[in-house]
Amino acid sequence: MKPPLELTEPMLELCTAISRLLGRYEGIKLPKPKPMLIRRNRIRTIQSSLEIEGNGLSENQVTALLDNKRVIGPPKDILEVRNAVKAYEKLP
Repeated sequence: MKPPLELTEPMLELCTAISRLLGRYEGIKLPKPKPMLIRRNRIRTIQSSLEIEGNGLSENQVTALLDNKRVIGPPKDILEVRNAVKAYEKLP
């Protein structure tokens, strides 16, 4: 039995384009993350990543560095946090 239509490459490209547009539309409807939640997650990510590398600064100290406050700690650890913050700011 032969199907009534033949699937062509242009048809597949159109189906893919439609699927992408539907995905964008569905993404628009999603609620946007709150800025405070984004900031908190960034602080936790930076602190956790650096802790794995042996950095001894706490989450509160990382938060203080993000707020441009003074922090007591090893200069090497403070520099690592500042560098990580700069790296995260460059990410899209």
